[in-house]
Amino acid sequence: MNITVVGGSCGGAYTYLWGNGATTQDITGVPGGLRYSVTVTCGAQSVTGWYWVKNGSGRTKADELSLESFEIAPNPFSGQTVISLLGSHAQQINLTVYDMSGKEIAVLFEGLLDANTRKEVIFDGSGLPAGAYLCRLTTEAGEVLTEKVVLIR
Repeated sequence: MNITVVGGSCGGAYTYLWGNGATTQDITGVPGGLRYSVTVTCGAQSVTGWYWVKNGSGRTKADELSLESFEIAPNPFSGQTVISLLGSHAQQINLTVYDMSGKEIAVLFEGLLDANTRKEVIFDGSGLPAGAYLCRLTTEAGEVLTEKVVLIR
């Protein structure tokens, strides 16, 4: 995501603070389908803006990602939940959990998803606050599927 600051006359350098903790002017590699906030500060002046990142792949179904299934159960969950994956062909995948601000919480799995073999990954939320999280699955081809999971207490 690239932003450009125009106008204003604070006489100093701009600083940036994104909702995911980044402090650079531009951010990359953020999951789609989320809203990101950025606060731009110069001297005593600051402004905050919110930006939606569209899901670049436009895919919403597991079969569009060469997957037979991408299931999370139970959902909502308390403590732990199981993310179950089944692919139609062998492929490298990354399964990462983000909070709703876009901050990466955990990489649950990064490696080879074998063809026609069910892979079960545990998401342990015992050390996390209750709330909604996003499980983002990315394939080696750059295809992305995001599912919301809710942790309750």
